Amino acid sequence: MSRHLCLPCLTLFAKRGPIKLLWARKFEQPGEHINQKEGRVALVSITRTCRFASLFGSKKLTLSDNLVAVSAFSKGRSSRPAMNRLSRRAASYQFACGVRWRLRQIATLRNPADLPSRIHEPGFFRSEKRKGMMSQKIQK
Repeated sequence: MSRHLCLPCLTLFAKRGPIKLLWARKFEQPGEHINQKEGRVALVSITRTCRFASLFGSKKLTLSDNLVAVSAFSKGRSSRPAMNRLSRRAASYQFACGVRWRLRQIATLRNPADLPSRIHEPGFFRSEKRKGMMSQKIQK
């Protein structure tokens, strides 16, 4: 087991009850690779934190189901130039605001933000993929 993973913490988040969706929108660049899209979403997490001076110097936990984005931000670099640009932006926010940002990977089926994020996918409401995801979430 990783020394950074706190299973009791994840259990605590899971037992909090219903999750409130703060915002959702279509991706501006639909042809972009999924790892970049997930990286942009994770980056929004730290940019929103840095908007408030009261959160400067705090710890920030972000959960994502995309291991590539989590690894790139945790390591601070990637072999892909687009992910490197996102990593540099994240590093600049962390440095400027003194935020200690930690990212952890969470299984897709346990990610409460996964299903609402698929609303903007073309044909989602009439797809078998949605039905399969809904039944898997109910079983878990």
